[in-house]
Amino acid sequence: DHFHLIHMNFMEFDLESYLRENPNTCIVGNLPYNMATPILMKMLPFAHLCQGIMAMVQYEPAKRLCASPGNKNFGHLTVMLQSYATCDLLRKVEPFNFTPIPRVMSATIMIQALAQEDRKEVKDGFFTFLAQSFSQKRKKLYNSLEKVYPKAIVKESLEKINVDIATRAEAMSTEEFFKLFDLLGLPEAPEK
Repeated sequence: DHFHLIHMNFMEFDLESYLRENPNTCIVGNLPYNMATPILMKMLPFAHLCQGIMAMVQYEPAKRLCASPGNKNFGHLTVMLQSYATCDLLRKVEPFNFTPIPRVMSATIMIQALAQEDRKEVKDGFFTFLAQSFSQKRKKLYNSLEKVYPKAIVKESLEKINVDIATRAEAMSTEEFFKLFDLLGLPEAPEK
């Protein structure tokens, strides 16, 4: 009565309807490493409809999901997750715990939805904007954005949110990315 196993392709599953009908659900899974990001991105908009999401993923993506601004692992995946939830890296899982033994380290993570007042409204184009913002890791955010926005508007927008134009994307907070996107709007197609 407290356990439901649904045997189907998760990417085809109507998660929202299921969670609305079963509001006390806690999602638990050992995510296929090659599909972990798409699966998590499908779950995140509905995280507020469940008790939490506990997942096993490859250790490297787990570090990125749970990173803080200023950390080298902080990236667009982190900001996407933090738009909806918090993420805690619970433990590393050594390869010898599996048969056959994988070549990578694993980790368990716990994702908890943000309170309603803390959740962000994710507007169309925001994730594209994030991908562009992090397209040149460890380079200035300004340099990444000037490829799809007029330079003067990027500079002016960064100044409006009190961010130095020499700032790198990984040093920005999730809140600052939302403020910057509100000012810049949808990016243009990147230059070829």
